[in-house]
Amino acid sequence: FGSYSRIFLAWDSSLAASRAAHAALPYLRHAQEVVIGCFESSASDQRDGEDPGTDAAAWLSHHGCNVTVSQFPSGGHDVGHGIQQRAREAGAGLVVMGAYGHSRLREAVFGGTTRTMIEQTGLPVLFAH
Repeated sequence: FGSYSRIFLAWDSSLAASRAAHAALPYLRHAQEVVIGCFESSASDQRDGEDPGTDAAAWLSHHGCNVTVSQFPSGGHDVGHGIQQRAREAGAGLVVMGAYGHSRLREAVFGGTTRTMIEQTGLPVLFAH
């Protein structure tokens, strides 16, 4: 498989994001750095007051990954475009993320982060649902 020196893991503590991280583990383990970008919509999404991404960072560190965690408040902006911007700023060669956090019908009607990331062509993306 291909090797990427820096990988951006878009993290929102969802099951889909967790599945994406598991699916991408061979890539993540070979990267020089994994940047976990947390895009929580509000403080109420955090469990037990723990910073989002801490659990993923601990799991990846256990697997030998060099991990950096960054928090990015959505601030009402489109998360898909935020992921693209932050991944480029980090110099990532690959984005790993969960797909279809909302129902497929809602995503089809209203768009969404998954659609935004599928339609962009600047960055390779590994999706999992």
